[in-house]
Amino acid sequence: METTWYGLLTRKILQEAANKTPQCSGLDKPCLLAIGTWHFSAGQVCFDKSSVENILTGTPRITMNIDKETGGAIGNSYLTTDLGDTTFVRPSKNRLDKIDFVRLPISAILLCPFGTRPTNILGLLHPKPNHPFDRKILPQIEFCRLKDKYEQGIYETEWI
Repeated sequence: METTWYGLLTRKILQEAANKTPQCSGLDKPCLLAIGTWHFSAGQVCFDKSSVENILTGTPRITMNIDKETGGAIGNSYLTTDLGDTTFVRPSKNRLDKIDFVRLPISAILLCPFGTRPTNILGLLHPKPNHPFDRKILPQIEFCRLKDKYEQGIYETEWI
């Protein structure tokens, strides 16, 4: 048996959304992009709630402050993100303390792990799409969104 590793599908989902954006750009209604997999392990690992949150906030990194004199840690470690693989936001090109919204034609994404039982479809809402998607149209599906504090650089999510 060969040793293998796995990674989350965060970057792949970003690529799929980027590829579909031009196709959705002419719409005058909300665009709901569905991404699915029949691969059991991918569905179990990559389409769970914490992995879905990473699609909105970026892959988290464990961070700590270091004392330059001693090389020791100052305080506790904490999670940060550089927004490098988020689907709907990125660091602003004009101001370091701001974000830009991207892939505006896509209002929401559905993640569909078809290889799992039960199939637990989860959704992501774009924080500032061209046309907001009314998640009440699909009341049985939980959607993740960025909390309002994202404009201040606090990237937390909530499920609705």
